[in-house]
Amino acid sequence: MSDVTRVLIVCDLIAPGGGPTGYTWNLRAALARTAAAGIAVEFAGLVLEQRNRATGERPPAPVRDRPRPSIRRLAGRIRHEIGHALKSGITPRLRAQIDAADLVVFQGFQDPRRLRFARRRGTATCYMPHSPTIYADEYVAMNAGERGLGRTRRRMIRSERALFQRADLVVFPTPAASGAYLDAFGDELAATPVRYVLSGVPRPVPREPAGEAGGADVLFVGRYVSHKGYDLFLDAAERLAPQHPGLRFATLGAGPARRASGVVRDLGWRDDPIPAIAAARFLVVPNRIAYFDLLPLEAAALGKGLVFTAVGGNVDQHAMLPDSVICAPSRLEEGISRAIALSEDPEWGRANAVAYEREFTDERMAQRWIALIREWRERDPAKTPLEGSHA
Repeated sequence: MSDVTRVLIVCDLIAPGGGPTGYTWNLRAALARTAAAGIAVEFAGLVLEQRNRATGERPPAPVRDRPRPSIRRLAGRIRHEIGHALKSGITPRLRAQIDAADLVVFQGFQDPRRLRFARRRGTATCYMPHSPTIYADEYVAMNAGERGLGRTRRRMIRSERALFQRADLVVFPTPAASGAYLDAFGDELAATPVRYVLSGVPRPVPREPAGEAGGADVLFVGRYVSHKGYDLFLDAAERLAPQHPGLRFATLGAGPARRASGVVRDLGWRDDPIPAIAAARFLVVPNRIAYFDLLPLEAAALGKGLVFTAVGGNVDQHAMLPDSVICAPSRLEEGISRAIALSEDPEWGRANAVAYEREFTDERMAQRWIALIREWRERDPAKTPLEGSHA
């Protein structure tokens, strides 16, 4: 290996938001500002400035004018790349990038043939899942009406199992975030080194709420799907609203499980949710299944209190964010009631901003990744790669 460790981080879409897309966006920006002598990091994926909308809804296809010649040429190149990708799971450009790397980090579910190609080239591989449960179940939740879901789910489970089998290293943000994966792929994870790299987000820049953006005291932000607890929030809010007539309950997002409510205002999708979060008294994170959501970290940075359900990575976030309440999903109404009382104190939530500065900035996340890469570089090849459990 040369004096410079060449690291490639692969995510098909890199854009602001949540999931692997937003995580990779945050990491890319932070690494660009962080000195890392002897480490050269490159990213592979389509980079967009617009916040990613992973809500499960399918927007109508835009109306396009007749393509100009330059667009037709670009389309031809894209078809060529897609043809290679469909045949081998990897485009020629990505193939060359993997060839040039010492370590490839795959962010989120991807075609396992990419890891197989890297392993055959002698390149080390790392896989970091990002959905709250295994990708197959995430896909089913977001595409409930699709035909052939059972067959698709089985194929996706085989693919994700292959990702764990072919990875030299698996990364999760915290131990509790890995629960669904241990249940589904426990044998594979037992045979693979696992490390934990705590997530981080850029410091959000609050603006004055404009129009519909600032319309809630008690706020749910996210996808309108069952595992995010969207329906749990609506049910709890509808019971609590008559007891607290001065409080405004609202949801901010979109998704296939959307339903009308007489007391909960639907603020719809926003490319920038920060103004609404900044205007709220506290945020409710009512997951039935949880990974390690990035949005509560943004709320913490703004000094907001939080309500978590006691599942998955929510447990770890509650432990690290002192101004938060935790409850069972079935006791969400009680959890929100406690937060309503706590939020009467204008200081409640500020300790979360202190915790954010200490642990959850994107710079701190970048430093943790650099430390993990250095440890990988300095490992003894005769030993199991990256023995131990914490970065």
